[in-house]
Amino acid sequence: MRNIGWMCLGALATMAVLIGVLTMTVPSPTPADLNASVWAHWGRSRWYLPAILPVVAAAWMWMSDPRRIVANAERITELSDTLTESFTEKARAVQESRGLKSLRSSETETSETSSQTDPTGSAAG
Repeated sequence: MRNIGWMCLGALATMAVLIGVLTMTVPSPTPADLNASVWAHWGRSRWYLPAILPVVAAAWMWMSDPRRIVANAERITELSDTLTESFTEKARAVQESRGLKSLRSSETETSETSSQTDPTGSAAG
């Protein structure tokens, strides 16, 4: 179906260019009276829409190619997986550092309480 779309788009663009060039270069009216055509003078009577439309359609068909969409989706998935792993590693590192800080603070508290007691087991004071 995309091939048919590209062929139709090619025909539309060819007609727009061909009639636009013929009406700009041939001053006398032709038997088919091309000046009455929508494509005459590059579509000046229709705000140049007949000349712009094939370009917009070609851009749309190029951007909506299913293979490109799948490739971009796979790239986004890989990027999100990489970012998730990175954030998970950073979160683990933060949790480990917090855990080490709490262990250090509990060790200092136990060392302070043990230094306040004398070796016989009675409290100093």
